[in-house]
Amino acid sequence: MLHRLLFALLVAATVAGAGCRSARTKQSAAPAPSAPQFDDTLLALAHPEPIFPSYRLLIIVAEKPPTTPSRRRIYTEVQPDGTVSLESSKVFLASGKTLIELSQEIRDYYVPKRFKSIDIKSDDYTPFYFVAGETRSGGLVSLMLESPITVGKAIASAGGFTPLANKRKVQLIRRDGERCNIDCTECERDPKKDVLVQHGDHIYVPRVSKWPFW
Repeated sequence: MLHRLLFALLVAATVAGAGCRSARTKQSAAPAPSAPQFDDTLLALAHPEPIFPSYRLLIIVAEKPPTTPSRRRIYTEVQPDGTVSLESSKVFLASGKTLIELSQEIRDYYVPKRFKSIDIKSDDYTPFYFVAGETRSGGLVSLMLESPITVGKAIASAGGFTPLANKRKVQLIRRDGERCNIDCTECERDPKKDVLVQHGDHIYVPRVSKWPFW
């Protein structure tokens, strides 16, 4: 009789232990995946300049199931009026905004109501700047985004000024048409006044009106 009682207690303890393990297994189940988080840090560093008409965009769309294929690549271009049209004939004003600002606006509109996720990239060519005028060499130069370059350094990399260069009236022309005059003699005295070069910039060094010796 005692043996039967001990056996019954052992079976009950085993069942109870299994029930606890089962309950603990349920509690430790992995949480539901959260919405995807976008890190736009590199996007902001690579494309700090504002978008302009004819700017090319690559939009990678992750469709909701069961659409196949699940990811689509959409190539589009900013129109002359500064807008870009996407799915459902939705029109976004792009000109004047940075790529990160436009990306966030498009995501807010489509995700998650229409798409699972959207990744927007610049479809422009390799970053570059252009140097012309009174420098010893010039032309199209690749812009290394990892090491920022100023107007003064860009001119130095083009061989420096010629004797006829007007260092006080160097022209910087942005891709969106913005222009500014830079006094490189002042920048030599105070490097903090030198201006960083952006993708697509044109740097033009004019000629002095007269020889400096006259």
